[in-house]
Amino acid sequence: MTAVLPLLLATVLAAAGPQTSMQTQSNSAKQPAQTPQAQVETGASAFGKQKTSLEQLTLDHNWLSLEQALGKNGEDAGDAFYRGLLENHRDHFKRSIALLEPLIPGLAAGGDRMKEKQARLALADDYFRTFQYKKAAAEYAALAKCCEKQLTAQEKSEVEIPAKLLPELESAPAQTLDLTGSFTVPTEVNPLGLTDLTVWMDGYPTRWLFDPAENFTMIARSKAELVGLKLSKETLTISSITGQPIYVHATVIPKLKIGDAVFHNVPAVVYDDLDLYDKARQYQIEGVLGQPLLALLGQVTASESGNLTFSEAPPLQEGAPFFTDEDQLIVAAGKDGSGGLYTVNPAATSSLFSSRFYDTHLAQFTHLQMDLVKLPGNKLSQEIPIPAYHAETLHLTFGGMPITLHDIEVLAQPAGAEEDRFYGMLGDDALSQLKSYTFDFRSMKFIVRTHFGD
Repeated sequence: MTAVLPLLLATVLAAAGPQTSMQTQSNSAKQPAQTPQAQVETGASAFGKQKTSLEQLTLDHNWLSLEQALGKNGEDAGDAFYRGLLENHRDHFKRSIALLEPLIPGLAAGGDRMKEKQARLALADDYFRTFQYKKAAAEYAALAKCCEKQLTAQEKSEVEIPAKLLPELESAPAQTLDLTGSFTVPTEVNPLGLTDLTVWMDGYPTRWLFDPAENFTMIARSKAELVGLKLSKETLTISSITGQPIYVHATVIPKLKIGDAVFHNVPAVVYDDLDLYDKARQYQIEGVLGQPLLALLGQVTASESGNLTFSEAPPLQEGAPFFTDEDQLIVAAGKDGSGGLYTVNPAATSSLFSSRFYDTHLAQFTHLQMDLVKLPGNKLSQEIPIPAYHAETLHLTFGGMPITLHDIEVLAQPAGAEEDRFYGMLGDDALSQLKSYTFDFRSMKFIVRTHFGD
């Protein structure tokens, strides 16, 4: 999660997975590496061996291995369910609809509520991303009726906003985009240490946070009122990690301009200003530019020069494959994903690698000193601090490009199923060490450039 944001907002703006701001116990708690290792079970191996069936791959959110498995199986009618799920996570929403929509009646009539849940989750997202809001709302309603018991705590959190938002948007016109070519916009580093850019709402300049992992467009209420946006009559209540309710409204932005791109009829969630305010840094987030808009602009490149470039160049063939998964961007490292799966979140201030990474790189930590840390938002670590290392240098490869990262925290013990699902999360502190990085939402490729070669 994006730990610099207020706790009330953390479940909204944060990427799913481990928090990134850790509390380290005092030096008296530090022990030589061999001492804590003798006291705790470290490494992702504590979870046991993974199954490799197609069903298990979907439960593990391992879309790369699912893609590889389906590729070997060829086009089989029995694979339509799994291919439909995969196409959703590759942002091929119309293909996903074509595969999953015909399966819903059979799944509903059958007894496999888990598969019905997965299909409806994907289909609801497909409809939302293709601006079929009424159908999306109906799918979320059906999901709550048929499969609420099958939803994990994380899934319940993820569907809460769209399930409540979409009924307010059923009559909204479909979003459209006017785009004539590639363009570049300047950015600035905000007091949170993250990237802001200027977004024009109906002719008014506003400052938005760049967050390509976020699944919704968000704006502060004061800016919505300044522009004169029409808010939903009903106030929607959503949960927060503090247990306190957050009150939001739905709206549609008639015209939104980013550089040379002009969007029309943009659905958005409106938050009270205080829920988008960082008191410690006295900083007001005015809006959040997330995945639904960025993905429509093709290639998005963030460079050390402080610019964001949106390109209509032909889809990239090189690079590492990546997948969308609610508010996560999952990227494969190494050749054919052999280096593990990572999430990439430019709106998180700090990176954090999981015990899965530690478990496969034990030799790198032999002579390092271990700390005991607490992860904000992680109940387990609040009760029993988790062993972790501060790695001065780590090496990864994405799409054939080797990169070297410095000063990364690595957990040496499982922190929970969600936290240890992937090898780690690359936040702004890691990404800022690169010359540039690119998400191509058409070919679903992720490219990194370093200072030592292209």
